[in-house]
Amino acid sequence: MGLLRSTAACLAAVALLPSITSAKLVQTSLELTWDLGAPNGQWREMIYVNGSMPGPALIFDEDDDVEVTIRNKMSQDATVHFHGMQMWKTPWSDGVPGLSQTPILPNTEFVHRFKAQPAGTFWYHSHSRMTLMDGLYGAIFIRPKNGTDFPFHMISNDSSDIAAMERAARDPKLLVLSDWEQYTSDELWNYTLASNLGLFCSDSILLNGKGSVYCPGTDFLINHTQPGVQESIDPKFVSDKGCLPFVPAIDEIWLDLGNESKIPDKVQSGCVPSYGSRETIEVDPEDKWVSFNWVAAGTLKTPQPAIDEHDMWVYEINGNYVPPVKVQALNLWAGERYSAMVHLNQKRGTYNIDLGDYGATQVIGAYASMRYKGQPERWGPTEPWTQYGGAAVEDKNVSILMPWAVLNDSIGSYPNQYQNFKVPPPKLLADQEVYLYAGRTNSSYSYTVGGWHGNKINNTQAGLIMYPIDWLSGNPLMYNPNGTDAMNRGLVFRTNNATWVDIVFIVGANYGDGKPFTHAIHKHGSKTFRIAQGEGVWNYTSVHDAYDKSPHLFNFDNPGYRDTWLTIADMPGWQILRYYVDNPGPWLIHCHLEIHLAGGMGMVAMDGVDVWPEIPPEYRAGNQGVMPPSLNMTTRYGGDYKRRVPMPSAADYI
Repeated sequence: MGLLRSTAACLAAVALLPSITSAKLVQTSLELTWDLGAPNGQWREMIYVNGSMPGPALIFDEDDDVEVTIRNKMSQDATVHFHGMQMWKTPWSDGVPGLSQTPILPNTEFVHRFKAQPAGTFWYHSHSRMTLMDGLYGAIFIRPKNGTDFPFHMISNDSSDIAAMERAARDPKLLVLSDWEQYTSDELWNYTLASNLGLFCSDSILLNGKGSVYCPGTDFLINHTQPGVQESIDPKFVSDKGCLPFVPAIDEIWLDLGNESKIPDKVQSGCVPSYGSRETIEVDPEDKWVSFNWVAAGTLKTPQPAIDEHDMWVYEINGNYVPPVKVQALNLWAGERYSAMVHLNQKRGTYNIDLGDYGATQVIGAYASMRYKGQPERWGPTEPWTQYGGAAVEDKNVSILMPWAVLNDSIGSYPNQYQNFKVPPPKLLADQEVYLYAGRTNSSYSYTVGGWHGNKINNTQAGLIMYPIDWLSGNPLMYNPNGTDAMNRGLVFRTNNATWVDIVFIVGANYGDGKPFTHAIHKHGSKTFRIAQGEGVWNYTSVHDAYDKSPHLFNFDNPGYRDTWLTIADMPGWQILRYYVDNPGPWLIHCHLEIHLAGGMGMVAMDGVDVWPEIPPEYRAGNQGVMPPSLNMTTRYGGDYKRRVPMPSAADYI
C-alpha cells in the first residue's frame, strides 16, 4: 500500500480538520494539596491549588473547548465546581458530589470538559462539605469574542475612552475577596454541632489571599458598628474580634437551645493581631481605564470594596453585562461577581482599597492598595469613601451598591436579555411554578429550602427537609434520574425540557425564622430572571394571582438576569425567579453561605427529565472523565453535544 491508503482517504481526513479545530482546545490541571499556611500571618492547615491560595486564575477565550484535570493529592475527598459556567450539555462536569459525580478520592483525578461560555467573570471552588473555607477557590475569566456589544458608550461618548474601556474589559484585574478563619472548616462545623449555634465570626478579610488580623480595640469597634445594628443590638457587647453577640434578634427562638460554653477561645472572641502581606494592584494611567473584576469567594462575610478618591462604574454582574451604574462602593455576597470600570484620572500615587464588611454580624475590615505606575505625584493618606466597618464616611455623598436591599436592586441586563431571549418568555404564566420556603428550622444553624412544589394546580405541602451534607455522594442523581431519591419532593423538583419555570422563593415564613438572614441563592446550570419581588408574607394562590393583585411588583420589561440572587432580610418576603429549561441535568440550588448549605439549605432541580442526556462512556460510574483507552476520539462541544469525532489515525497514513 503506498504512504496513504488512498488519496480519497487523505482528502477526507484533511476535510475533517476544520471542524475538529474550529474551537481552540485548552487543557490545564489543578493539583490539590493540604499543608500549613499563614495567609493572614497565623498558621493553620489549609488547601493549596497548584501550590497557591487562591488557586491560579483560569483564563479562556469565549467558546474555547476546555479540559480541566483535578488531581487530588490530599487525604480527603474533593470536588471542584465552576461557578456560573453554563455547562451547556455537559452536566457531568458541574462538580457536585451526589448530583453530577462521585467525589474525587485521595490520589485520584477527575477530568472536567466543558465549553467556555458565556463570556464574563466566574470562579471555581470546592463543593465538598465546607472546604471552600479552607482555600479551594480561584477566579475564572472568559474573554469575550470580537464584536461583543459592550455598554461603555453609556459611561462616556468619547471614542478614545470607549476604546480604552474595551481593552480593559478584555484584560481585567481579577480580585478575589474571601474571609479567613483560624480554624479549619471541619473544626468550625464540629464547634457548631457542639454548641448548637450558628457561628459567623471571621479573623480576616483577604484580597487575592493576602491580609492581616486587625484588633483595633472594642471602643473603636463599637464606634464603627453599623447604625442599623446599633438599633437592634447593644453595641457594647461587641467582642474584641468585632463579633456581635448571640441574641434573640439574630437567633430568635433557637437561642435557648445553644450552649456558648462549647465554643473554644478565639472563635467569637480573643483577637490576636498578626500581619500577613498586603495586596497591591498596579495600574497604568496611560491605559486611562482599568477593569476591576471582583469575585466574592467569601463564606461568612460580605466585604464592601471602595477605592479611595475613585469612582467605580459597575458594568457586569454575575457574568452578564448591565447598564453601567456609578458607585463609590459595592457590597458583595458569597458567590457574586461584579466588574467595574475605574477611571485612572487622579494624581500618580498609592490609594487605599478599603474592604469593610457590611453583613451586620461582625465589625471587621481590611485594606489593600491601588498603585499608579510611574513617579508618584502625591504622598500621604488618601481620602476614603467608607469606614472600617463598611459604613459611609459622614458628610460625604457616597453611593453604595447594596444588592441585599432587594427592593432597590432593579438593575436589568445589557442588551436586554429578557426581550431578546432565544425563546420568547411569557408575559405572565410560566409552564410550572415551584414554591420554596427557605430559612431556619430546628436550630439556629439548621436551614432548609424545602417547601411545596409542583405545577400550578398541585400545590400540596411537603415537609421541611434539610439537604444532607454529601447527600448521595456515592450514587449521583446524574446516573439515577428516575430512582427513589430523584422523586424526593422535599429535596428535588422535576421539570420538562423546553418549558418556562417560575421559582417562588419565600423567606420569613418558617416557624422561628420571622426575621431571616439574607441568603445568597445560587442556581447551577442556568441563570434566572427575577421578574417580581415583594415584602411581607406571600398571600397569593399563584403567580397569576400575585400579578392580578400587585402588578407594580412585577418587571417584564428588563428584569435582572443572574446566577446568584439575594433574599430580603429582617422581614418576611418573596421573589419570583424565572428560567427556561434547555440544559437537562441535576442542578443544585442553594445558599452560598457555606454554613447555611452545610446546615441543609439546598434543593435539586432535575431539569429536562423528559430528555435526560446520555452519559458519555468516560463519565459513567467510576470513569471520572478519563477516556477509556479503546476510544480513539476527541471531545467536541456543540449545540447538541457532538462529543465524539473520529480523528485520522496513524494507520491511515501508512
